[in-house]
Amino acid sequence: MKDPYYMFDSFAALALPRVQLWRTGLGSGLTLLFYLFGTVLFVVVGLFVFGDASPEMIAFAEGAGLGQTPLSVLMLLATFAVLAGALFLSVRLVHKRDPETLFGVAGPRARDFWRATGVSLAVTAVTMAISLPFTDLTPNLDLARWIMFLLPALVFIAIQTGAEELVFRGYLQQQLGARFNSFLIWGVLPSALFGVAHFEIASAGASAPYVALAAGLFGIVAADLTARTGSIMAAWGMHFANNLVAILGVGVPGSITGLALYTTEMPLNDTRAILPLLVLDMILTVFVWFLVRRALRV
Repeated sequence: MKDPYYMFDSFAALALPRVQLWRTGLGSGLTLLFYLFGTVLFVVVGLFVFGDASPEMIAFAEGAGLGQTPLSVLMLLATFAVLAGALFLSVRLVHKRDPETLFGVAGPRARDFWRATGVSLAVTAVTMAISLPFTDLTPNLDLARWIMFLLPALVFIAIQTGAEELVFRGYLQQQLGARFNSFLIWGVLPSALFGVAHFEIASAGASAPYVALAAGLFGIVAADLTARTGSIMAAWGMHFANNLVAILGVGVPGSITGLALYTTEMPLNDTRAILPLLVLDMILTVFVWFLVRRALRV
């Protein structure tokens, strides 16, 4: 029987030879440092260029209303380009390798991305078609304005999801996979960190641990797809589709709703109401993972 993770050896080998744990720690720390510095620079330059002409930039700098208006959503997503750049710089400095290796082995990358995106969106479309008649939704963004922001939103959501996949799957999973054989280390550990990164007590309140748990499950699924395909592209496609729906389709009050066509009646911090939806989301995550595997034959 063929090893389902036979492609992972080639993926992890791209991290060689500089795979010492201290390098991974240093690379992670520098990435975070460069990201924070770059984000501050992004805000400072924005304030200098737009000044008082952009109340949303001022609000963004003050941390007020993040993700609650179309422009603030785009600005928030744009900071993930800084994250990707910070990671690329760290990989160059600490590991002396081409950042392109973070994407994985050469092969049908575009196919993997688009098939995973298509499968994910198809499942979501069917699920929403069944559930929407029984869901109370509130119109949020005017359709004409939504269309006006659609193209830049697609680009920035691709950047945001790609940056996260590069950090957690392309970098951490690859680095750890080059040193350890256990899925618990190279698969579960980065996924747990991915979940922790989505732990937002300020916006989610008592729901924060469950939101983080759902994110962690997605991380495990994404780690599995990465190991099976030898690249981050399938995981990126699934992530991209998921965030398209969450950011552009139906938003949850308390999360990023500035570009959503509709919002739900229940806020994110309403644990009793949100928990069944999070459970359903986790079930769908596993179902989509299964279908993506079938579509990619991995």
